[in-house]
Amino acid sequence: MYRSIQGTDSSHEDIIRVMCNIGNTYKLQKDYKQAEEWYRKPVDMLTQHHHPQTDHRDIADALKQLGNFYSHIKRYDDAHKYLNKSLEMYQRIHGLDSKHKDIANLLLDMGSNCDSNSDHTAALEYELRALDMYREVYGEDACHADIASALQDIGFSYDKMSDYVTAEGYFSQVLTMYRKVYGKESNHVGIANTLGLLGEMKNRQKMYDEAEKLYQEALSTFKQIYGPDSNHKEIALLLKCLANNYKEAGEEDKAIAMYVESLLMYR
Repeated sequence: MYRSIQGTDSSHEDIIRVMCNIGNTYKLQKDYKQAEEWYRKPVDMLTQHHHPQTDHRDIADALKQLGNFYSHIKRYDDAHKYLNKSLEMYQRIHGLDSKHKDIANLLLDMGSNCDSNSDHTAALEYELRALDMYREVYGEDACHADIASALQDIGFSYDKMSDYVTAEGYFSQVLTMYRKVYGKESNHVGIANTLGLLGEMKNRQKMYDEAEKLYQEALSTFKQIYGPDSNHKEIALLLKCLANNYKEAGEEDKAIAMYVESLLMYR
């Protein structure tokens, strides 16, 4: 229908969106051959429609979608290739020295791809650049979801490098930001998840009492969000984390009780 409206050679954004949605659906079905075909269609179509040397936002967006798809299926070199093409195009569109959200988003995607490929040093370089750019876009002291995402990704990279103290510092900044945005006493999924991450960092440092307090606070927050009797995967996961923490701390009876409660919830 869109092609009937716009014409078969049209590169209208509605057609691009539908193509990407088809790709997304095949990706969810794990039919990656079909997904790749549909993710490539907008890139090929837009490249043919515009002059080969043209820099256009639609082309940059399509390249980004394709790059993120390749990262999802663990074709990291292909992912880097298309994400980098998208980044270079955005930089030409907005200006090489421009500080723009589009560029920061691409840097974060490239960091995520490096992180998934176990290149955590490169990931950190991209993520720190993204964080600096977001702060220039929104303001040094701004509280914004994009800044929180960058801080969290940096924390994950340090965690994977076994630098739990530094990771904890970044997750603490995320928690502070969420509490400023949603309210100190707010029950929000982002707050609960971050409390759980902080508990994990304490656990990995063998600070079991502090880890328990953070896990319990996260558990309490999730129960207030989903209901005290809710069987939710986030609650089950936290019960398992608590059980692991008790086990490592030598409190086997508490660990068994938590494992059983978690198991019953998964069922």
